[in-house]
Amino acid sequence: MIEKIKKYVELKNQQKQISEELSLLRDDIISFMDKIDETEMDFESYLVKVVPQERRLYDDDKLYKSLPDDSLWRLMSKADTSKINGLLKLNIIKEDLLKDAYQVKKISNLQINKK
Repeated sequence: MIEKIKKYVELKNQQKQISEELSLLRDDIISFMDKIDETEMDFESYLVKVVPQERRLYDDDKLYKSLPDDSLWRLMSKADTSKINGLLKLNIIKEDLLKDAYQVKKISNLQINKK
C-alpha cells in the first residue's frame, strides 16, 4: 500500500507542476495574441483561438438585498453563479433585480486545435 501512496503523491505533485506550467503557457499565448491584436491564427498545424467571455462575480450582501424573497437566499446560502443562472432561466427572479449585485469579469478562453 505504501507504494501506491507514494505514487499517488508523486503524481499529484506532477499534476500541480503541469497545471502551473500550462497556466504560464496559456498566459503567454493569450498575451501574444493580444499584442498582435488577433483572436484567431494558424501556427503551422495548429489553429489558435482566443474566445472572450464574461463571468459575473456576485457580492453576497448586494445579492441578498436584491432578492425579493428570503427563501431564495436560503436555497443558495451564498452566491452560486450556476444556481443564480438557473433561477434566471426559470424566471423565478428577473435580471433587473440583480443589476447592482455583481461585477462582470472579462476572461479569455484559449482554444488550440490540431488541424
